[in-house]
Amino acid sequence: MTFSFNLPKIMPLEEGIKAHKKKDYNTAWECFQAHSELGNTTAKYWMGYYLSEGYPSGVKDLVKASQLFKAAADDGIPDAQLRYAFLLINIPNTKFNEKIFNEYLTKAADAGNVAAQYNLGDMYLNGKLLCPVNEELGIKYLRLAALNNHPDSIRLLKEKGIDIFN
Repeated sequence: MTFSFNLPKIMPLEEGIKAHKKKDYNTAWECFQAHSELGNTTAKYWMGYYLSEGYPSGVKDLVKASQLFKAAADDGIPDAQLRYAFLLINIPNTKFNEKIFNEYLTKAADAGNVAAQYNLGDMYLNGKLLCPVNEELGIKYLRLAALNNHPDSIRLLKEKGIDIFN
């Protein structure tokens, strides 16, 4: 017995990312949507990104974007962890939860996301976003970002008279 299937062709995810870089948002969206429906974590991240930015329709859906970012974040994608954390600040009709925000921002920073390292370091050093001042942690994360040539981290450490390497 022979089986014959007429499955729709799905563009490889890498081609969807290339389409995004070429600003072909409709093609990229279709690709990300198809892969996301198959459970691909990276595609979920990209769908969350598109929904948070309003691609390709021009309409943002921050609630759905946060759900997709969280799914990708929980699967260990540092960029999704960073975006999920910051999206928590902007989700309509939702109370900001600093514990969850800090948890996901810390996950991203510990996974090497330089933007997360800078933001977490700035928060701890200066007590931003309801974060208690913790100079030791602030310096740690700012140094990590500075060692990856993050210009704002380097500037902030210099302003505070803190050596990047010591």
